[in-house]
Amino acid sequence: MRCLSVEALANAGQIFDAMKHKRMLPFNESARDPVRHALDRWFLKAVLGIRSEDVHAGVHRLREKLCLDKLSKWLVFIDSIDEEALEWLKLSVRYVTWDIRILVETLLIHASETPGEVAIIYLELSKSGIGDMLGSFLDQDKVIETVRILYEAGCTEAANQICIQFAEAGFDFLKPLYNEYQH
Repeated sequence: MRCLSVEALANAGQIFDAMKHKRMLPFNESARDPVRHALDRWFLKAVLGIRSEDVHAGVHRLREKLCLDKLSKWLVFIDSIDEEALEWLKLSVRYVTWDIRILVETLLIHASETPGEVAIIYLELSKSGIGDMLGSFLDQDKVIETVRILYEAGCTEAANQICIQFAEAGFDFLKPLYNEYQH
């Protein structure tokens, strides 16, 4: 735990007094908010004594991740995953921190209509190292059902890759399905 000096506390008070009337973008747009960037930079330097640009860049990346995480939640409200939605979803699923089961259930709903897009999203999830979390926090039957739909829709290469990536992460519940579709 870090204790702030009297000077650091006074600096924090000055920062908040100066910034309290500044207009900031909504939280979901905070990654592109110049006022928040200025606040971060000022706070890091004047209160915490951190002058490193790497640290400021890290705070910015964290803010981007927080914004992108929330973006994938709107998947439940769209009828079809089109090209534009897919691009945003590919970005956002890398940072999913909310209930992964909801995402998996929603992808199952979309799998019949847009199997190729669902396959791409699953592959993006596994690229981000989320496979470990996926295997232990979701309804495996829904994943199996989704991957079966991908196989039936002709997305064999992607379905195979999803099965392999889960197995590499230590989860073999897709192995019987994988074996079933190897001709």
